[in-house]
Amino acid sequence: MLLALKHFIHDFHVASNRSLNRELEGELDKIISFWEECRPFNAGVEFAMRFVKMSVAALNTKQGAGKQKEKIYLKIDYLINERIIQADDTIKEKALSLFSQG
Repeated sequence: MLLALKHFIHDFHVASNRSLNRELEGELDKIISFWEECRPFNAGVEFAMRFVKMSVAALNTKQGAGKQKEKIYLKIDYLINERIIQADDTIKEKALSLFSQG
């Protein structure tokens, strides 16, 4: 889902007289609502969606759309690496140590 949002943000364009974060927030709300109607989110996915929405809301509107999108990409990459991949690795290591001990 996070990678799908990242691709959507990459392809998202806004008129020059509009604010990227305001327009993007509205579109993200629609997408997230649709996904949630299809299948309720678990706590982890709900956290990730809130994280992305907060990252979009916190964008500096004085920067160009390209810079703003880059910041969102970095935040999504951080979330994937720090909260998903590293957590998965930690769980694997702990499980392996438990199995090797017993």
